[in-house]
Amino acid sequence: MKVGLLNVRIVNDWRVKRLKAGLDVNSARTYLTAFKGLFKWAVEEGHLPRSLLAKLKIPEKTPQKTKKAYLESEEVDKILKHLQEKCPDLYDYFVFMINTGVRIEKALTLEWSQIQMLRHKVYIPREKNKTNTERSFKINDAVMVVLHRLDESRAFDPYVFARYNKTTLIHKFGEGTKKVWGVRVTPHVCRKTWAKNLLRGKPIVGQDGKIYWVKVSQQVVARL
Repeated sequence: MKVGLLNVRIVNDWRVKRLKAGLDVNSARTYLTAFKGLFKWAVEEGHLPRSLLAKLKIPEKTPQKTKKAYLESEEVDKILKHLQEKCPDLYDYFVFMINTGVRIEKALTLEWSQIQMLRHKVYIPREKNKTNTERSFKINDAVMVVLHRLDESRAFDPYVFARYNKTTLIHKFGEGTKKVWGVRVTPHVCRKTWAKNLLRGKPIVGQDGKIYWVKVSQQVVARL
């Protein structure tokens, strides 16, 4: 269709058709806003004499289901079971994230050269750390089981979690959580869950490998 033939009725018909096909209401709203903004820009730049979508009404944003800020123990068990059955590669990533609290990018760029198996330790060089400082941390038995399995099956790829890029990972993780809870959740919830466990005084692995019951402040968690 030529741009000059586009009008409000056609755009609204398209919106209804996409909603019936399963498009999220707020996603459709975003598309309409972009369409209208594009024509407004074209008028301001002198490419069109007037906006063909000037009378297009943008619907109000629909409240979404409450997003999960962190996961409870039973929720972790559910998603672990689902991922282990449906997506083993994602299961390994989730176990690592939920037990270490590292950021998504840091986990995806984790190289085997950074892991000291005998010392149960992960080393993060300053160029991969947000604070531009070197950092290392101990890993527990759950993570070690995953790493040993991945180490046995890896070829020559230097990265531990080499199967997914960030976009694919977020999408597949969201699909898994939607099937389990009915709510799409991003992998960042793993870091928040780990931090919440710290604030609650849940046991974690200390820098010397011992198990500690700790309770720290929000400011400390934000810096980790």
